[in-house]
Amino acid sequence: MREEIKELCEALGWIDLGPQKNIYMMSFREEETGRRVNIYPTAMTVTVEDINHIQRHYHDVTLEKLEEILA
Repeated sequence: MREEIKELCEALGWIDLGPQKNIYMMSFREEETGRRVNIYPTAMTVTVEDINHIQRHYHDVTLEKLEEILA
C-alpha cells in the first residue's frame, strides 16, 4: 500500500519528504502551493495542512478518495 500511495502522490505533483520521526506516517509537500499532507497507511487517515497551517482530517480513505483530496 505504501508504494501505491507514493506513486499516486508523486504522479499528482507531490514531493516525498522522506522518512519521518513517526515511522507509520508518510509526508508529502505539494510543489506548487506548499501544502503538506500526512498519510497514515495502516489506518488510511489523511491530514492536509495548507500554507496557513489550517488542517483538514480524513478517515478511512481509499486510494480513489486520496486522489480526490490531493487533486
